Amino acid sequence: MKTGKYTLLILMLLSMAVTANGREHPCLILTRNAVETIAPELGKVPLLDSSLLAIRQKLNRIIDEPLDIPFPKDAGGGYTHEQHKQNYTSMYQAGVLYQLYKDDRYAEYVKKCFWNMQHSIPDSLCTRYRSRVTEDVFSGRDSMRVYG
Repeated sequence: MKTGKYTLLILMLLSMAVTANGREHPCLILTRNAVETIAPELGKVPLLDSSLLAIRQKLNRIIDEPLDIPFPKDAGGGYTHEQHKQNYTSMYQAGVLYQLYKDDRYAEYVKKCFWNMQHSIPDSLCTRYRSRVTEDVFSGRDSMRVYG
């Protein structure tokens, strides 16, 4: 399990370096240069390979299960808060795996999560925000920008 944490840490540091240097489109998590640097090393670096395998196995199980996207009502530490953290971690990992392995299942999983998340928000609360995020996700625009 520590192996997966180290790999995730490495990937997160790479993505932070990408943010510091500016974004290159399309950029889900890693830049094109980061993917081109990491991808040829797959199968050559045992720690990286075992970490990515553990993440792939976990995500493959999660993808086959029904989504659990509760309406956010708990403060930090509550059930819905913790579930959302797990969902976002899984989506982040799926984004990295999609970029490295080009497996559409990971992209479809993230798309399905976004779709279900936006439908878990009651219309009376966030119609404007929800529709703009959904529009971005399904049109391919940068869905991570913040709306005011």
